[in-house]
Amino acid sequence: MIAAGFGDMLGKYTSLADWELGRLLLDEPVCELAAEMTRQGLALCVDNAEAVAAGAEEGIRRLTEGLILSGISMLMVGHSRPASGGEHHLSHYWEMKFLQQGRKALLHGAKVGAATVLMGGLYARAAALSEAEVREAVQRRLGDPASFETAGTEAAIREAYGPIAASVLAENAAELDPAQRSAQLRQIGERLSTRWADVQAVCRSVPAQEQLAAWLGQAGGSTLPEELGIEPALVADSLRNAKYVRSRYTIMRLHEWF
Repeated sequence: MIAAGFGDMLGKYTSLADWELGRLLLDEPVCELAAEMTRQGLALCVDNAEAVAAGAEEGIRRLTEGLILSGISMLMVGHSRPASGGEHHLSHYWEMKFLQQGRKALLHGAKVGAATVLMGGLYARAAALSEAEVREAVQRRLGDPASFETAGTEAAIREAYGPIAASVLAENAAELDPAQRSAQLRQIGERLSTRWADVQAVCRSVPAQEQLAAWLGQAGGSTLPEELGIEPALVADSLRNAKYVRSRYTIMRLHEWF
């Protein structure tokens, strides 16, 4: 439970970065107070990682305080955006698949922790891209008529989500509307081309994948999905389709461009 709680808090690194990507690329509102509250809660945990790992009273107190601050930040804005991004979408996707397959559930934070390490890798790869590489990728995607088609996305959602596909299609209704999809793609392409330095700074704000894994391992958490019994095929499937769990911009959606 301690490792799971710590893993859930580590996910705030990527959830906050995902929220900032939404602001930079789609003008999504960001509540600075809620974001700062989440950052403070995260710092309480990371700064006391050794005490948390030891199960010391001070460590558990700080972990609990961090989780409470994270919860309050979500209550403030009325949604989970300050504390839930791509790392949670992976966790939710794995949970859905386990339920559909009748498999024993895993602790939420255990899944989030391992997913955060994966998202850290995606952020590092994005951060390494140059402005020239990004502009080339934007031109390539916007120049491909298939990028604006919605049939492929709908088919992918139906195949990936099976009996709950209707709900997921409704969640992603904007992306499945041709006019809205076209407008959004063009806006994101323009922002990536003109604001890459800002996007890159957000990507670089996420600790290295190795550091995230070290913190999680120190607390006794599993750093790889396979250690939790999540097989590579499901991991690959989730990296393609978990982005549809919520209609929110995350590092997984950014990677569609590269």
